[in-house]
Amino acid sequence: MPEDFRYLTPRDPFLARYAGAAIHDSAHCGHDHGTDVGLYFFGRPAAPSDTGCSAPDEEEQRLAVVPRCVLADLFGAVLARIEDSESPEAAERFMDAVAVNRVRAAARLHELAEQRRDCCVAGFRTGGREHTCGRTDTPS
Repeated sequence: MPEDFRYLTPRDPFLARYAGAAIHDSAHCGHDHGTDVGLYFFGRPAAPSDTGCSAPDEEEQRLAVVPRCVLADLFGAVLARIEDSESPEAAERFMDAVAVNRVRAAARLHELAEQRRDCCVAGFRTGGREHTCGRTDTPS
């Protein structure tokens, strides 16, 4: 077995119902991949009866700050697992879904920047009228 594979057994499975990502510039990996990525997962601990992506009764948030090199390893492993357990076509469909969601997220991020809601929580929540980050320009 290759050294980079290990048998994983989840001790406390968490069923993420939706997720988000942010850039964290507090740390950098040594592979020159740039800043780390914060992965935010919203959901709850998994129960045997959980299925699909339905709305959770109780919601909690978990955060993982991941170096981009580790994230690239993770995405590669996910694709390899899909390909191995289903088919190369299933892996392609997954990548197509990733591409569609990248375009959608990029448009939303651009919209938030135009509204001046992309810099701080106050800016986001007030439609860009108030800021705690020191920003002084406001939307017209």
